[in-house]
Amino acid sequence: MLPNFMKAGIAAGAAFTLPACVPALDVTSPVVQAGYLASFDQDRVARSRVVTIRSYSGSDSDRVEFAGAQCEMLSDEITARFVTPAKIMVPAFVQNKNLEQRGRPSNLRIVCTANGNTGVETFAAEDKRVSGAVNAGIAGAIITTLVSGAIASSTPWSYPTDMVVQVNGVSP
Repeated sequence: MLPNFMKAGIAAGAAFTLPACVPALDVTSPVVQAGYLASFDQDRVARSRVVTIRSYSGSDSDRVEFAGAQCEMLSDEITARFVTPAKIMVPAFVQNKNLEQRGRPSNLRIVCTANGNTGVETFAAEDKRVSGAVNAGIAGAIITTLVSGAIASSTPWSYPTDMVVQVNGVSP
């Protein structure tokens, strides 16, 4: 049997946790293929991948996903128009030390409008991570760092898999 103060704490914790448990809206529309800008060198494309973009309104505890925001995605390399929630096929970009900024693409800007309200978010291509070894001694740490650094510098740049645009003033 739990003391009353513990029961109250558990109930309060559950009340704050429940809003986060609301499942995401299903994406029912077909995948949208991002288009390449005419000035973009498509030799920089390593492969394609699907990202999901969602629109939310509200703040903190009353933040809710909503469907139907009209959006435009734009960078120096790609563009797309879609309605949220959406899955977009975007490129992953070759990472190469001989390219400017190792081939890192420009930031991706997403502008969404719903009920006369607009939200704008900017996303950077994900940085590559270099791992280190723990309890492997100095030699093990150096080897692990060199190997993971070589892998990180050869893997493609990619935008985040899940992106959210906040559009305040929309009632879902």
